Amino acid sequence: MDQPLQRFCLSSSYLCDPVNVKAWLVAATQHRVEHLDFDYTLDCIFDLPTAVLTCKTLVVFKLSNVHLSSLKSCSVDLRPLKILHLNSVTFSEDRDLAELLSGSPNLEDLEVSDLYFESYVVGTKFTRLAKLVRAHIFTPEFPLEVVNNVQFLRINWMDHQCLIPEFRNLTHLKFGSYIKGLLVLDLIKHCPKLQILVIYKCSFGPTPRKIPLQMLCCSSLCDLLNVNAWVTPATQCRIEQLNLSLSYKIGFRFAVLICKTLVVSKLIH
Repeated sequence: MDQPLQRFCLSSSYLCDPVNVKAWLVAATQHRVEHLDFDYTLDCIFDLPTAVLTCKTLVVFKLSNVHLSSLKSCSVDLRPLKILHLNSVTFSEDRDLAELLSGSPNLEDLEVSDLYFESYVVGTKFTRLAKLVRAHIFTPEFPLEVVNNVQFLRINWMDHQCLIPEFRNLTHLKFGSYIKGLLVLDLIKHCPKLQILVIYKCSFGPTPRKIPLQMLCCSSLCDLLNVNAWVTPATQCRIEQLNLSLSYKIGFRFAVLICKTLVVSKLIH
């Protein structure tokens, strides 16, 4: 038997005929492709071939800059899929995303960035990904209950309407410095096993200040996280239970606050 096609990368342009693009994708599945990168920059709705959505050998699927047609006419079956990255993808309906995720029950790594939905269907239900280990959520309106089994979570978007599930396995959390502090504390409360917390500087977030190289008390931590304006007595008590120290090495851009259960990183100019 011929060896499977390990990786197929297809980046389209205005010169690509959509019919040829579909033919190339189908050919890749016929050659038992394992890793598929598809970047479709044409300004039109694309009908993803059923052969891709039911590929029995696909382990890694990265989809970028695609406006997908509705998926309700086909049944997604991507049980071998371990890694799924969606970047700047537009779905006809929110249930199309739900269908794509439910048809990928063995996902271990999920990254979603700048997703868009043309319409929302009342009663759309998302399936929890029980085997998911890592998730990067860079888009609004993504249901966090889908990824509540992860050990590693990076998130750069939350709002007050976001429903936060219990993250019972989460040990490593990263989020942007511009997420509102109350939401951060609420998220942390739902992570009983959290060990590492990283706050990264966003290009449009507040400018971080330099941190003195010394032991930090809990009030300094409040200043660092910019929570003095909104911290409550209960949450401050939680912070005061941590013994923190600061370590910094010349040449590194991060100052790291270290304690037994928490690590907070902050960019330094």
